[in-house]
Amino acid sequence: MDTDRIIAWLDKVQARDVRKDDGYGIRSAKQIAQAVGLDKSTCRELLTQLAADGRVLRCDHINGVFWRSMNPLPWEVGGEAWKRQQYEAEVATHPKTLIIQAVWFDGRDTILRDVESYPEAHRGRAEASVQHKNWETERRRRDEICGSGRVRWPTYRLVELRPYQSSEAA
Repeated sequence: MDTDRIIAWLDKVQARDVRKDDGYGIRSAKQIAQAVGLDKSTCRELLTQLAADGRVLRCDHINGVFWRSMNPLPWEVGGEAWKRQQYEAEVATHPKTLIIQAVWFDGRDTILRDVESYPEAHRGRAEASVQHKNWETERRRRDEICGSGRVRWPTYRLVELRPYQSSEAA
């Protein structure tokens, strides 16, 4: 059916334009008609009907009327980036129970410093950060060995905070 072809083509164009970051799937009735294989007036009538049914979005601009898919763009409400932003905002309210610590060994003393903290929901992100920081430290150590520096670089570790349980409760 013609309406299904129009909707499918607008969905495909929007996905391609978002990926390429140009245009975001907005097309004129003439462009849609050429791509779907209809004459322009028939296509415009179908697009008007589809917009009235809520299946495509009509965009009135100064230079004409354009059409696009009903799928939300990534930054619009319901889009991928919007959902990710909502998730990050919700997770930011959780307590930060994962701490990344820098550890230096200075003779007999061990020096600890808290570097970053993450909520439990971001455990994978925290573990990746520790791996990356340790990789950077190892790279710096190798560079220092090649040079003549005597700088001590820290090692990083992930520490998990547990809720306090008093011994009287047991």
